[in-house]
Amino acid sequence: MGTSYTAVLDRIVEAESEGERASESEDRGGDSTEPSSGEQPKPEERTDGEPGRDRVELAVLLLEADGEVVDERTVPVDRLPVDGAHEGAVLEVVVADDEDADETDIEAGALLEVTYDPERERDRRDRAQDRFDRLSERLSDE
Repeated sequence: MGTSYTAVLDRIVEAESEGERASESEDRGGDSTEPSSGEQPKPEERTDGEPGRDRVELAVLLLEADGEVVDERTVPVDRLPVDGAHEGAVLEVVVADDEDADETDIEAGALLEVTYDPERERDRRDRAQDRFDRLSERLSDE
């Protein structure tokens, strides 16, 4: 049933991806010449016959177990809950393990579930702010 971790969205980065979004837009019935609001623009047209490239956003997640970072995963931002797709977001994730891979077509290490936890994010930010405030007080006393 997978392994559960707390994940913190460390940063969002852009990467190039093969341009398939224009054809996906056409498959959904969208206009291939003019992107509608919310759709990505068409990949750059290339004259060498090769497909263009899109810029995609990737989220770098730090997976924690017992308060220690145990792994790092990079996933497309669109795989995350909309309200948890920002730096510093705290998420609960379930990662497929070897047993899941044996029983299904899911690859070991794939994210099975991702849930945003705003309360834990708020607690984490408050603890970090308190620690910063204590350190600031010590420096001003010296």
